[in-house]
Amino acid sequence: MRARTAEDFSARPMDVRWVAPGAKAIVCAYSASTSGTSGLRRLHVAPDFDLVAAADGAYAGWILENPADCVVQDEDPALLARLESLLTRVSALPPDPRHDAMRRWVLQVRVDWYGIAAVGSHVRQHASGDV
Repeated sequence: MRARTAEDFSARPMDVRWVAPGAKAIVCAYSASTSGTSGLRRLHVAPDFDLVAAADGAYAGWILENPADCVVQDEDPALLARLESLLTRVSALPPDPRHDAMRRWVLQVRVDWYGIAAVGSHVRQHASGDV
């Protein structure tokens, strides 16, 4: 497939940006299009993604629902190995509230980025000889 003519399809940046409470949606639009919202049309083009068109059909903005679902986190095995190493070293330190805070932070990073929760308790038990 080939276009008959070369055209620039870039759009200027949106000047209205809004995040719904709880970050349930992100809306970006041109301010000129939002003054009379009754003429706007919402066109569903993909799961959780809509384009907004003005009454005359001109592109007016977009709406992304559940934006957190679109965040892509590539797993980095090297980072995970460094987190495991750090967790092992912190777990081997003498008891201290600061060490516990560091350990909780490393465990939370693992949960947030890799969905790994159970392994942390195993590493602590192993480091303390309880396994």
